[in-house]
Amino acid sequence: MELFTIEQLERCEGYLAQGAYDQILPRLQDMAGDAQAFIDETYEPSDKVQWFSFSSQFELLTYKRVEDDPREIRPADAPFDRLFADLGFCLMRLERYEEATEGLKQAVRWNPMECAHRLNLASALAQAGDYEEYLRMTYSVFDRASHSQHLARAYENFAGYFIDCEQPDTAAACVKCGLALVPDDERLARIGDGLARNHQRDWREQPDDLTESLLGAQGIPTGANVEVAISALLLADISAANGDAQTADDMNAIVVDLMGPDRAVTLARMVAQATSGRDAGEGE
Repeated sequence: MELFTIEQLERCEGYLAQGAYDQILPRLQDMAGDAQAFIDETYEPSDKVQWFSFSSQFELLTYKRVEDDPREIRPADAPFDRLFADLGFCLMRLERYEEATEGLKQAVRWNPMECAHRLNLASALAQAGDYEEYLRMTYSVFDRASHSQHLARAYENFAGYFIDCEQPDTAAACVKCGLALVPDDERLARIGDGLARNHQRDWREQPDDLTESLLGAQGIPTGANVEVAISALLLADISAANGDAQTADDMNAIVVDLMGPDRAVTLARMVAQATSGRDAGEGE
C-alpha cells in the first residue's frame, strides 16, 4: 500500500487555503483511509514501543521530558498528524464538528506536542457540545506549548469559561497572563475590554499575587512550562556544539518567546550552571 506524499499533502493544503473544502474533502478522506489501513497493518503499539510523527528533534526531546514516557519512541513513516489535522480542519470548516473531532484526535495522537492540533480539537469539541473535553484539551496546552500564541489562545478559552461561570476576577487573571505573553493579541484585548466595561474588572489593575492566587486555585499556571524552555535550551547547546547555528538560534528564540528576554537569560544561566556542575561531578 502506497502512503501519501508531502507533495500530495501540500496540494490538498493549497485547496484548503483557497477555501475549496467541499472539493478537496473526498481526497483527504481517501488519503486518511489509506493511511489508517497502513497504520493498522504496520504498527503494533505496546507498553514498550510507540510510534509518533514528530516534526522535529525538539518535539521528541520535549515529549520525553514532559510526558515521562518509558517506551521506546520510533518515528512514523509519514506525517500522519499533518494529514489528520488537515482533514479535521476541512471538516470543521464544513461545520461537521463531530467528524472533525475524530480527525483531530488522530492528529493529537500522532503528534501530542503540536498544540495547534490540541487547540483546534478543543474548538471542534466545543462546537460539538462537549465542553468538559473542550476544557480538558485546552488545559493540556499549558504543559506542552512551545509558542506563546498557543498559550495565549488557551488563556483566552479559559477567560471565556470563567466569564460564563460569573468569575470575572479569574477571567481577568487569564487575560493578564495571556497578554503578558502576547501583548498585541486582539481577541484577549477584546475580552479584557469587555470585563472592564461589563464587570468593572480591569486586568491592568489586578495585583500579581491575586492573579497567581486566582489561577492557582483553578490549577492553571501563570506562564509557560519551564520544562519546555529547558528542552529548547538543551537542544540549543547541543546544536551549537555540533556547528548547527540555525537550530541553536531557533531554540533560543523559543525560550525568549515563552519566558521573555530577562527570564530567558536567567534560565539559560541556571541550566548552564546545572549542566557544568553535573559534568564536573561525572568527571570526578
